[in-house]
Amino acid sequence: MKMRTQDLMERFPTLFPEVPPCGVGHGDGWTDLIDTLCCTLTEWGDDDEKNGIRVAQIKEKFGGLRFYVDGIPSEWQRGVIALAESMSFKICEECGKPGVKRDTDWIKTLCDDCYVKVEDKQWRHNAKFRIASLERRLKKLEEANA
Repeated sequence: MKMRTQDLMERFPTLFPEVPPCGVGHGDGWTDLIDTLCCTLTEWGDDDEKNGIRVAQIKEKFGGLRFYVDGIPSEWQRGVIALAESMSFKICEECGKPGVKRDTDWIKTLCDDCYVKVEDKQWRHNAKFRIASLERRLKKLEEANA
């Protein structure tokens, strides 16, 4: 189950003293990765490092996790964030199984099963759109020929 913003704020108050200004948006499959990242950032390092950054945004972009912070992260914090972001390209964003970057209508990291689901949903959506477009063209032709 996806960790809600409120859950993150309660579990990691130093990272989330308020709702991140740009939001939190990711699939359920990255919940453990994000939880581990937040845990590492809050439990390791000296107090200045732990209290020096705040989460600004968590999102998916081009198939990978993006974890943006306000403040100046230390070198090791930047490294931990970079490691988690790179690991996200190997974890299905939807379910957490091993995944690979897929180019659907949207670039996402998905396992084979989730990829099939996304492709099927996308195909059905596109088919409905094409049918509706053809119906509009047919109606215009009928009106022109009437």
